[in-house]
Amino acid sequence: MYAVAMNTSTASARRRPLRVGMFTYGMGRYTTGIGRYASELCGALRRADPTLQLWLLNPYPPTAMPWFGAFPNRRLSGVATLPGVLMRGHAELARAAHALQLDIVHDPTGVGPFLARRRGVRRVLTVHDAIPLVAPHLQPVLTRLVFRTLVAWSPHTADAVLTPSRSAQRDVLHHVAGLADRLIVVPPGTRWPSDRELAVHRAAAERAKWAGTLPAHYLLAVGNQDPRKNTARLFAAFRQVRAARPDVALVMAGPDTWGRRSALAAGIPDGVHYLGYVSDDQLATAYAGAAVVVFPSLYEGFGLPALEGMAHGVPVVASNRSALPEVTGEAAILVNPEDVDALAAAVIRLLTDDGLARRLAVQGRRRAERFTWDATAATVLDLYRGLVGG
Repeated sequence: MYAVAMNTSTASARRRPLRVGMFTYGMGRYTTGIGRYASELCGALRRADPTLQLWLLNPYPPTAMPWFGAFPNRRLSGVATLPGVLMRGHAELARAAHALQLDIVHDPTGVGPFLARRRGVRRVLTVHDAIPLVAPHLQPVLTRLVFRTLVAWSPHTADAVLTPSRSAQRDVLHHVAGLADRLIVVPPGTRWPSDRELAVHRAAAERAKWAGTLPAHYLLAVGNQDPRKNTARLFAAFRQVRAARPDVALVMAGPDTWGRRSALAAGIPDGVHYLGYVSDDQLATAYAGAAVVVFPSLYEGFGLPALEGMAHGVPVVASNRSALPEVTGEAAILVNPEDVDALAAAVIRLLTDDGLARRLAVQGRRRAERFTWDATAATVLDLYRGLVGG
């Protein structure tokens, strides 16, 4: 789907296993999209190359997250918060790289506290989106500062910068000069369940409905309450859906964040159920039991909830902006996220047209199968080898 041109002519000559450090800033409380990206990528890299020596460059205790224990940890001090990363990140990563004799330091968080290149260590940065540059009013001040300093300097401090989509790549290139020769599109994967696993998730969803944990009929919206998730318009559209289908609820899964106040200010309609942060198993259950996954985000660098919904065989209504058309293809209904009437109409259509809902569910599953973590890891591993070999 995506082509990556990388010089690997001398990589095969290397005999010592690759030594890679993965920076895990921001992953100590719960697994967000970036945390899932890092954990899934680490596991897939190990599967792709069992000789790979992979350390977590970790500001948190190794017990803070279950997946931390699957890899050796190098504890970093003073960088558990963004101000700490800005002030001490470069020095801490440089010390860790020297102590562990790393070939690669990979920052999957999009911060990139690389102030200068260090001899013998290649630096890889994953920038998941360009929201602080495209729509700065939708982001906190510190996040905007990171993009205007560390990310803006990445043409001079990083050997390669990964983005998850062509859309994100275009936006980063538009706002950050000098990255054209090192900006590479590498889409993430998703945990698309097998038919057997999907049946287990659906059975769990039915039990949850019977027990009252989940409503009998519901739409599902996944993500935090960041303003770009467009919660106010989602609520307005849901009121129209509720008027046509009073039996349908709206379930919202995701952690509380700095934008929750704006969601509350919009007024929460009747029929909205907040699950808060949920585990991976709970999220899979919520997906499997949903009638429709709704994802009207104003901007996404990729849009993992739309892909996850399709992977679970649920029809998806998503925004027609940024990376979402690229991710969903023709396997979802795409609407203008600022058009409340169009959003409501698309949801009502799927609730009333069983044939269309089944067709999109099948197309979505097929589409999701194209995005695998093993494919992501194979591309990233080729990149690592090319950087070190070259």
